[in-house]
Amino acid sequence: MGKGIQTLRPGIVIGAALFAVGLFFFFRWVTLSSEAESFSENAKKTIAYVSEIDNYRTGRRRHRRYERRAYVSYTVDGQHYEELLKGSTKDMQEHDVFNVQYDPDNPCDVRTIGYTGGSEQYSAFSAMCIVSGAVVAVVSCVTDRKRNTVSALSAEQDMISDKE
Repeated sequence: MGKGIQTLRPGIVIGAALFAVGLFFFFRWVTLSSEAESFSENAKKTIAYVSEIDNYRTGRRRHRRYERRAYVSYTVDGQHYEELLKGSTKDMQEHDVFNVQYDPDNPCDVRTIGYTGGSEQYSAFSAMCIVSGAVVAVVSCVTDRKRNTVSALSAEQDMISDKE
């Protein structure tokens, strides 16, 4: 290779890719968190009851998971609604009664109190990717620098031994 041309080291590429994925999920987390916070600030509360629990499977064979959806019934300003509930439904049973939040501009948007849109998963994953990406890239650079220093010293010793 010519002087000044360097190849990209796999560790640096992998580290940069992990870092980029981490940044993507970090911004996704920020977006979801701010949307959930904005919703909570404007939301109103009402009492709802679980009218239906829908258990279903997702995925194929090895990747199959069991999911559940809860439909809730509630009343806003004399109008009755039955909508899919956003939020954790794992402990809910049909006919359970509890408080929910709804958007006064769109009463069909109903959520459990404290619903974050799953943003906590994004925060942990983004932090893990950013940190591991940075560590992989730094370790790759340090080992590459050590390798280059050892190669330079070896070449210098060869030149000295050739002169003798």
